[in-house]
Amino acid sequence: MKKIVFAFVVSFSMFFTMLSADVSAALPKEMAAEPEIIYEDEDIIVECQTIVYESDAMIQPFATKKTISAAKVAKIKNGLGTLLATYTLSGTFTFDGTSSACTAASYSSSIAESYCSFSSRSASKSGNKAYGSYTLYNSSSGKSYSGSLTITCSKSGTVS
Repeated sequence: MKKIVFAFVVSFSMFFTMLSADVSAALPKEMAAEPEIIYEDEDIIVECQTIVYESDAMIQPFATKKTISAAKVAKIKNGLGTLLATYTLSGTFTFDGTSSACTAASYSSSIAESYCSFSSRSASKSGNKAYGSYTLYNSSSGKSYSGSLTITCSKSGTVS
């Protein structure tokens, strides 16, 4: 009888140990590329960083199409390096090894200096690409800067 109780306790303990496995593995994981300067002149510096969001839940081993999300963040700075504004393009993609498609595209933005404002912002999708564009107006200098970003997903799920 003691052996049966002992076996039951061990089995019960192992069962709950497996249930309490690290749940963070299913949470989205963020993989960020190093920021790079994509535009620079005497008035404006634009630094861009690509971020890919993956999760174990997105792997979907039995699904024919897999899903991945990504963002490109443009930090717009003045010539001295002071942050003026941020524009973020986000995209969601599906891929299956033979093709890929952008299923959603959106943008968000924020202003860091009160003398700056976005006069236009947009996001769109076509094929396997998400497109974003913006125009930032600096009332202090009276100048505008227009920029654009593109996120592409390959048929194997590589984001660029």
